Amino acid sequence: MKTIEELTGLSTKKVLVTGGAGSLGQCFVKLLTASPLYEVISIDNNEWAVAANGGRLGDFTDFDFDAEPIDYVIHCAADYRDWE
Repeated sequence: MKTIEELTGLSTKKVLVTGGAGSLGQCFVKLLTASPLYEVISIDNNEWAVAANGGRLGDFTDFDFDAEPIDYVIHCAADYRDWE
């Protein structure tokens, strides 16, 4: 059986979704994971949302891009604590 890459000529792309447990981030994660062409990594700093929706707990500034190369970043993270 041929892989999706062989059938389409496309390779799987790794996508990082920051704020992946938030309202908008969840939509991107669901959309991308529906396709076999994307490997999705979702990170968020909201512990409760990550526990409920999956993904990694953390801050996107701590992500090690050298250890885990990413093809695309969809940045949905927001930090409202510093807004005044």
